[in-house]
Amino acid sequence: MPLIPDSVFDSWWATALEDAQFTENNNAAEDGRDPVDIEGDPAAEYLEEYRAAVLRVCEEAAPLIAAQNLNTFPRRCPDGDFDSVFGSDLYLTAVGHGAGFWDGDWDPIGDELTAIAKRHMPSGDLAEHINGGWFFI
Repeated sequence: MPLIPDSVFDSWWATALEDAQFTENNNAAEDGRDPVDIEGDPAAEYLEEYRAAVLRVCEEAAPLIAAQNLNTFPRRCPDGDFDSVFGSDLYLTAVGHGAGFWDGDWDPIGDELTAIAKRHMPSGDLAEHINGGWFFI
């Protein structure tokens, strides 16, 4: 099953926004204020850089994934949406969350996918760019 970089990117970005919203909700609750909605696209000056990073990950991961029997692959994908699961786990791995490629669902290639993600993807927190959009700091 080949990875579709645009679908992987969309899932990666959606997970980044969900994570930022979760953090904002927690911070707002602690501060006693209403949370700000976190939505939108990457800042224009970073969009192509992020897309290129996802493309590099997909290209490097493709042979590893192709060598797996996805009918018995441990990571079950809802409705066969492999790109969405891959993109979400790509984000979680890149930022070091408690789930992602390394947590056992992607064995036997989880460690290799983790190294690929760490090598290519931005990590950190999302911040609002002065010219609009979001970027990793």
